[in-house]
Amino acid sequence: MVFPKMTKIAENRPLNVPLIAPFTVASSRLEMVENVAIRIEPSNDSVGWGEAPILPFVTAEDQKTAMAKASEACAFLRRCPSLTLGSMLEEIAAIIPGHEFAFVSDIQLNSSSSSSY
Repeated sequence: MVFPKMTKIAENRPLNVPLIAPFTVASSRLEMVENVAIRIEPSNDSVGWGEAPILPFVTAEDQKTAMAKASEACAFLRRCPSLTLGSMLEEIAAIIPGHEFAFVSDIQLNSSSSSSY
């Protein structure tokens, strides 16, 4: 299935939230999460939110790097032509290389959730 140019809005922003209950991992204390929020609004006027979690002592990325990569992916989504979902995910995977814990090509669509496209 080929999706028409479908993204009206694709943006990212810092998501900095102090923790109600800070915790310690090994010798590092975490008082706040500094993640990246991503908002996508397709042409059908639905809105999708995603989050890139950053845990400095666990993930390879820091918030600055994640923000830069999310900005690249959002820019691609705003300008991308009609593509199949697989092709779109491959393009995003090239911008945001995966790792063994989470990877863009692992995304699966439930047929009931994709029927509105």
